[in-house]
Amino acid sequence: MVRRSLVVLVLIGSLTGCGGGSGPAESTDSEAPVEAVSTPTPEESPSSVSADGESIPTAGELTAVLLTPQNLGDGWELEPEPAGAPGITLCHWAETHQDTGALPWQAFTLMNSRDADTPGVAVYWQHLMAREPAQMQATFDALKTEMESCIGVGWEGEDLSQRHSEGMDVTPVGDARVAQHTYAEDDQGAVDFRHVVVLDDTVLMMLTVIEFRQSPTDIVIVQEEFDQIVTMAAQRLPS
Repeated sequence: MVRRSLVVLVLIGSLTGCGGGSGPAESTDSEAPVEAVSTPTPEESPSSVSADGESIPTAGELTAVLLTPQNLGDGWELEPEPAGAPGITLCHWAETHQDTGALPWQAFTLMNSRDADTPGVAVYWQHLMAREPAQMQATFDALKTEMESCIGVGWEGEDLSQRHSEGMDVTPVGDARVAQHTYAEDDQGAVDFRHVVVLDDTVLMMLTVIEFRQSPTDIVIVQEEFDQIVTMAAQRLPS
């Protein structure tokens, strides 16, 4: 069984490595990511306004709507803050987003289940950014293209695990959304990846739940619960 204290280290090493290294990041400005669940400072400037007159949330406003362990319920806790926004390889041959952590995320959080004695361990990642609607649409389209290019494809990861990706239905939230499910297993057990990218006007959200399991039947978060998490996270996004 994977021990909870090792989950993040194992996850970062296996996921960012399976894509063959980081490719160039899509970036619209030089704003640095905000650390997980940080508190906005009083000096932070108010929301800006897009060319269409729509409000663009600040990094502090995005941080304030991130889900917390209390939102997810018993059995969850925050992990220590990583050095930057964690990256996830959505498609192992993607040229532009092999490391999604290099995107200009403004707020992110990382949580996992704290009971290491259960049959499975779940990890929750949420990333947020806000820009002009056209910029967010372009970023969403690029991520959607890469996620969909993996659907129906099986491959061997660098850790020699057998991986397979498929499309996934997800509750209708935001203006647009795309979801992907990737499954990997080896003689140590199974790892299950569920990714959702949601576009909501000026805000883009990437939400990922990963499960480390001893067998395919040790499901920690069933699909109904996953949909509830996606819905709750999307409903909290700044309008």
